[in-house]
Amino acid sequence: MSLKSPKTARLGHWKNPSRLKLDPEESFGFVYLIVNMLTGRRYIGKKQYHRYSKGQRQGTSDWKTYTSSSRSVNADIAQLGKKNFHFEILTEFQTRNGLTYGETNLQHVADVLTVPHRDGTRLFYNAFIDKIRFIPTEFLVGDSKIRVIERVQNFK
Repeated sequence: MSLKSPKTARLGHWKNPSRLKLDPEESFGFVYLIVNMLTGRRYIGKKQYHRYSKGQRQGTSDWKTYTSSSRSVNADIAQLGKKNFHFEILTEFQTRNGLTYGETNLQHVADVLTVPHRDGTRLFYNAFIDKIRFIPTEFLVGDSKIRVIERVQNFK
């Protein structure tokens, strides 16, 4: 018997404080923020809702339990415990190119490679930003973009 509420089970460990209308069945994936609550360090990444092979949907991905592709983030989670990390969905995209561009654009805007932390190290775990070699058909604009950027920069 699961003690998780239906709402919690629906999103796994992911939080949705912005109350986005998430649609894992119809959307391609989401851009997320992970925050180490003990140190304040952050990570911006992306995750697909489904697995694909040759362009065909093959089933649901592990998105509800997924933590990160970052070895550094996963090492800290293993050492400090998952309970000391905040996992938040920042925004959702309908397309692969929207998701890829959304993650990369947000990483650039948040300056994940150079923003210093209060102790002199880097604030973000991110070690690189992918390159974009296409014109995106889906992207954040206006208030949506401002909300996401403020959420990343002002997370408390």
